[in-house]
Amino acid sequence: MLVEIRCQLFKNELITFHEGLNVILGDEKATNSIGKTTFLMIIDFVFGGESFLKKNGGAIKHLGHHIVYFTFKFSHVYYYFSRESDKHNIVKIYDKNKNLIEEISIQNFREFLKEKYELEHLIYLSFREVIGPYSRIWGKKYDLNKPINIDKEPDKKAITRLLKLFNMYDNINSHDKKIDYLTKKKQTFKDATKYDIIPDGITKKIYEDAIKRNEKIETEILDITNNLEKNRTNLDVLLSDELLSLKNKISQLHIKRNILKSELNSIVINLTTQDKKIRGKLSNLAEFFPDINLDKLKLIDTFHNNISNILKDQLKEREKILNERIKNLDNEILQQNAEFDNLITYNENNVSRLAIEKLIDLSQQKIKNFEIINIYIDKNSIQDDLSQNIILLSDIKLKIQSDIMLQLNTKMGNINNQIYDNHQFPPSLDLKDNKYSFNNESDTGTGKAYTGIIILDLAIFSLTPLSIIIHDSMLFKNIQTSSFEKIIELYYNQTKQIFISTDSINNYNEKTQKILNIKKVLQLSYENTLYPLKWNEEKK
Repeated sequence: MLVEIRCQLFKNELITFHEGLNVILGDEKATNSIGKTTFLMIIDFVFGGESFLKKNGGAIKHLGHHIVYFTFKFSHVYYYFSRESDKHNIVKIYDKNKNLIEEISIQNFREFLKEKYELEHLIYLSFREVIGPYSRIWGKKYDLNKPINIDKEPDKKAITRLLKLFNMYDNINSHDKKIDYLTKKKQTFKDATKYDIIPDGITKKIYEDAIKRNEKIETEILDITNNLEKNRTNLDVLLSDELLSLKNKISQLHIKRNILKSELNSIVINLTTQDKKIRGKLSNLAEFFPDINLDKLKLIDTFHNNISNILKDQLKEREKILNERIKNLDNEILQQNAEFDNLITYNENNVSRLAIEKLIDLSQQKIKNFEIINIYIDKNSIQDDLSQNIILLSDIKLKIQSDIMLQLNTKMGNINNQIYDNHQFPPSLDLKDNKYSFNNESDTGTGKAYTGIIILDLAIFSLTPLSIIIHDSMLFKNIQTSSFEKIIELYYNQTKQIFISTDSINNYNEKTQKILNIKKVLQLSYENTLYPLKWNEEKK
């Protein structure tokens, strides 16, 4: 819990706090610009917030940068810190004698608070994501019809944060990741067809034709192997990995030669060509299509990049280099063909070279047909999986959101009854996938909206590990007196810290006045402002 705040710029340098409700009291005239809101923002500042810097620059402008010292207590152990407005990304740690121990980043400080407030199980939320939406201070942007949103963020983001706060996000997260992966894979398929890496438009008929072709190929292979068997030829040798690999290697050498020959022809006729920027676009292809010849694509890309940089006086030199490379490739092709011939030469059997090459050709056709079959199956499988996961995620969200709605709306109904003695309809939260509505029937006019928000915050405060609530006086301005008195009783019964500002307490009954005075941590008025210097900065 927060124990104290000290700042040399305050009139009263030291302000101490206690468990449960902590009240900053204004005067009976409800005087503005005396420091109530500013002090709430400083409380938010020591909890790792930024609103004091962004929304309340008047104090810094008129008084200079602040050094705020503050103390927390957890499990009977005191922790001493300071944070400066001009070095707000750093928090200093002290011992009990005010000796500086070390400096840590604001992120590490927030992690410290998350640990000490026992929020580590909320693995999907930062400390500020937990408490920030419920630090309701004048100057921050809030939509009364969207009370769990921050600024103008989409409903989906606010709902997701609420699910995380209720610690019901694990199952949703796993399916979200699966959907993201499948969406990415689906897009990669589109990119692959866009750049002609895999064939586009593989219909069911094309898929079925590929299956039929493979069935026919199987029959042909069986016929050839039966004939070879009669000659006691070892089929395993004929179709060995070595033989197939060698055949593919020869094919690759021919491809490289054709590429170099194409480049040579381009140089001779002095053609120019545009770059094909495909490498970055196809960076994900290898993940989903490991058999694709990306080296070939990169080689083509390299050629087109090189040709754009070759000057005319370099063309002849380049032509010479290419001719030499082509000559070397021709020699290598001759060597590989000779090795291929040796592999298929047998002393005991006069096996037909044409039969062996036919087997290899049929095997390669079979592989290509399998590629078509697998692409069709994978593409449809991805879409089916994606659709199923989207439906499943929707069902999971519906169940979780229904559970949260039941808890929240039941709790809000109980709180509402304590405030209105069953004479007003309670507010309710209606979650619908990525949208929600907040239905508020608890009061009249502006007071209705603010009372509903207070009831919502108290319900969330009760049902979740939410550490603190900060409620500024602007929430109470239009609430009926009797309703406010009941709200103060609800605040008073909390054990977790709540920080509020209010004024004109003589308007309330004796019990409410007593609670506010007992829980008062700071009394402000026109004569006793937060700072010695007055300026008209806070307007409500």
